[in-house]
Amino acid sequence: ATTAAGGSAEAAGAGAAAATRKRTEYLSWDDYFMGVAFLSAMRSKDPSTQVGACIVDEDRRIVGIGYNGFPRGCSDDELPWARKAPSVLD
Repeated sequence: ATTAAGGSAEAAGAGAAAATRKRTEYLSWDDYFMGVAFLSAMRSKDPSTQVGACIVDEDRRIVGIGYNGFPRGCSDDELPWARKAPSVLD
């Protein structure tokens, strides 16, 4: 017999018997939320600065996610993406 995932029923049963305890190697909440912010930053079109944010409430619920970019409705196609300042801090 095969399972919905395509494996044999016997193999599925053997795997279930081995997994009788909860996992102990999982992400901390801080690492999880930082990962969400990191992935959000990857949406930025800015070639030199990618910034992401994940806002969390006291119950560890994500209440906001964002990244640096133009506001909705503003075109970024005409923006000069090259930096003109001698320092990245300017």
